[in-house]
Amino acid sequence: MSRNNSFFTLDLLVLSVLKRGDNYGYGISSMIEEESNGSFKIKEGVLYPILYKLNKKKMISSYEVPINRRIRVYYKIEKEGVEELEHLVNEFYSGYMAIDSLIKSGREAHE
Repeated sequence: MSRNNSFFTLDLLVLSVLKRGDNYGYGISSMIEEESNGSFKIKEGVLYPILYKLNKKKMISSYEVPINRRIRVYYKIEKEGVEELEHLVNEFYSGYMAIDSLIKSGREAHE
């Protein structure tokens, strides 16, 4: 089913946010937390290694924007990232359906 026995990765969330539009680190983590109703809180120490990895794999790119005498790094999804997101979404739903089936079968066996 999957490459690493896990159907969910944080890459899926990060790429999903960036597919909506360019964003910066804090904006990405805030959007994930807000839209998951607080279920996913990604700290900087986890988020930035994901962004660096995706950037290195050419799935996203980055650029700098000066804001109030500071530089903010924005990230943009690239074609490879859109393709990876599609793969991750398919993998997620495949895993979800398998787990859902197992849960339903377990419930029916006890009824």
